[in-house]
Amino acid sequence: MKLPDLTTVADLYEVLNAGRFKEVMSRWALIKSLPLGRVIIKPVVSSFDETPNVVIDESMTTKCNGVWIVRGDGGSKVYLRDGSELYVNCRAYTMEGDLILKVCSDAVSVLNVGSGDEEILLEGYNGVDIRNLGGSSVAFITTSNKEFLIGPQIKNKIIEIQDHIYADSRTTALIAFKHKKKYYVVIHLKFLNFSKIYEVDRCDSVEEVLVGDGLGVIKCSNISYLISVEEMLKIPFLLEPVADVRHEYLLYDNKFNVLIRFDGRSLNQLLIPSKPKVLGKLSSGELITVSNGNPYMITDNVWRVLTGSKVLYGSADGEYIILRSHKSLELFKHTSHISSFRPLECGLINNNLICVHNGNILIYDLDELHDADLRITTAELNVSKYPILTVTPWHENYRLIVKGPVSISPELRTSQLKSKSFIVKPLLLGRELTFKAVYDVILTQISRELRVRANKLELKNLLIGEVKHSLNGFVEGTEENTLVSMYLEVFNPTPEEVQLIITYSTNEDGGYNVKHRYYSLKPGINNLMVRETLKTNAKILQVLITYKWFNRVEHLAMTTLDLSKYLVEDPVSSLNYNVGLLGECTSKLVVTPNFSSKVEVPIKVVVTCLNGKTFYGVNEVVLDECLLPAIIEYSYSYDGISWRKYHVMRGTPSINLSLRPGYGLGLNVSENRRCVNGFLHSDTNLDLSLTHPVSKLDVEPRINEDGDLYLRISYKLLSEGVVLALCGDKPSLSAGSEGTLDVVVKDPITNDLKVVVLSNGVKELYTMDNVTLIKKYVEFSNSIATLLKSKLLIWGGFGDSFRTT
Repeated sequence: MKLPDLTTVADLYEVLNAGRFKEVMSRWALIKSLPLGRVIIKPVVSSFDETPNVVIDESMTTKCNGVWIVRGDGGSKVYLRDGSELYVNCRAYTMEGDLILKVCSDAVSVLNVGSGDEEILLEGYNGVDIRNLGGSSVAFITTSNKEFLIGPQIKNKIIEIQDHIYADSRTTALIAFKHKKKYYVVIHLKFLNFSKIYEVDRCDSVEEVLVGDGLGVIKCSNISYLISVEEMLKIPFLLEPVADVRHEYLLYDNKFNVLIRFDGRSLNQLLIPSKPKVLGKLSSGELITVSNGNPYMITDNVWRVLTGSKVLYGSADGEYIILRSHKSLELFKHTSHISSFRPLECGLINNNLICVHNGNILIYDLDELHDADLRITTAELNVSKYPILTVTPWHENYRLIVKGPVSISPELRTSQLKSKSFIVKPLLLGRELTFKAVYDVILTQISRELRVRANKLELKNLLIGEVKHSLNGFVEGTEENTLVSMYLEVFNPTPEEVQLIITYSTNEDGGYNVKHRYYSLKPGINNLMVRETLKTNAKILQVLITYKWFNRVEHLAMTTLDLSKYLVEDPVSSLNYNVGLLGECTSKLVVTPNFSSKVEVPIKVVVTCLNGKTFYGVNEVVLDECLLPAIIEYSYSYDGISWRKYHVMRGTPSINLSLRPGYGLGLNVSENRRCVNGFLHSDTNLDLSLTHPVSKLDVEPRINEDGDLYLRISYKLLSEGVVLALCGDKPSLSAGSEGTLDVVVKDPITNDLKVVVLSNGVKELYTMDNVTLIKKYVEFSNSIATLLKSKLLIWGGFGDSFRTT
């Protein structure tokens, strides 16, 4: 298949400044102007009364004509090309350039939206008939006795007329009107704002107006005229205009089914079944038409069928022809079929194919045709490179999709052949993989089923080396009790590093303990020496070897080790020590081990004393001023395994505690050290003062209404507590940091008052004898409070009125 070179991609929404209207746009219409060889792209939007359009000329430049207008009962909203909005309180219609035609209830005016100037053309009217010309308008306005024309090619924008006839086609409008007893005719190419006016000589009345594509015919006083944007010519009789194709005029005689080619001088007739639709003319002169759905090529006066398939429309220009059906868009170069594409909206200008797709303008250069290619250039994965998938031609708007067990990424290099290469990475190693590649080039979609081969990642050799296990020892230099060493030879068939995973797992206490180790495999052969330490009490160790490739973990090998076969026995069955006196504060510790086998190993000894001193030795150690208690650490090694054991040497310390009262909690610690049997011993003295709990305690004598005596006691403590008061046989109790309580007093007063306070672990007892209580009642009439005298149960007084019992 041949694919043209995609040279330009333009966003239609940006060209039309219409990003805000994306939601309401459903499709685009593409129209070819045969007289000027231009392509018009117009949005099809039902929610707007008028829309702008894009014009593409022979230089492939784009131009925007017209504005967005929504007309309502009360006025019109105009969306200008600069993105601004204008509200007009009348009906608004586009005119050429920056002009807007305003049709209000009492006047018709022209508004310049650029400058804001407004010119009233007519005040008062009876009726108005406005025709949209695609980027401009023509208006016919009647008053009570006059008729006016506003439109293109009209001097001063408005002219009084006596008569008019309007006719149009999809691309062309023809206006014949009488002004001051003369007839004029205006031909206007819609969407292009291109028009021309002619004066019709010796015309008493225009009898008929016919319009084709860029071409019109009028009949005036039995004379027929052909009207184009280039010239007005007399023709012998009335013929139906078909098209102006690059200044060759095509007319049709419905009576005799004859297509007439007119170059301005001679008429060439060709019998054809029905009036054709003209698609264009090739640079070699052949006309391309469609009649009853059949495409024809007309050479001189001979026509022939291009293809037997029915077509909807097409376009022809330069050397190429496109024919559109419901299913496809066929590309021809003269009569040779080139390619079949998707049925997109497309047109031709010279040798450029212009299409509309997903809101984009796509321009292809048909002089640059490439053989569409989608193939694997290198099919096998090896240590130096991946398989390569190459597509031709390539554009950044094209897409390559793969479906299957592979991944692709662009290769970092360019090609002068406008191709692009992709690296293909197999998701699975060790097999041949089939995948589907879909190459979407907008015009069409190319699918291929492709294959790549990938060698497997292989464990070529696995040797178990040193394995050691201990029940209560540690691998030297670690805190773990198992050592496993292995040698692996692994082949990595890919050109990138691959992650190797070694998993050690044991089953302990009903669950699995797992440890993972990761290694990078470089391309090619990898020789790995692996040494791993573990902490386990299980008998069976499982070693699983896998690798990770594209988030998939693939199995390589598994081995199981019975750790009981690799057990290293403890050479020491028990440890004891003897201490010998060397001086008053100096001693010698000698280790006395019991070996469980014929192997005898040296015992390293470390003694750490309470005063921070540390002593080292092998089998024995001398200690000087070592404060007990002290910790003895034994360590020894055998066959790569180390053991550590501990003893504690206890001393005979003494603690002397001295308690005293006070008004705050305090502790003084002092120490005396003495040498006993070669070691330091510590005697500790603790001097503890306890906090006084009571900050306030008052006693007031009271008499109730019945004449009974009672005492009201008010208190405040430094912390939460309980207060108990008794003066006879009826105690009173209160709890909290402060409060009051009443105590019944027997008359005569023969008992002492007792107050007990419990707070913060301290108990205090306050007493007041009966003589003092009698004095208080004697002085009660003076309402003078008595200062209480207290004394702690343990250590002393609190006032002048309490005493200790």
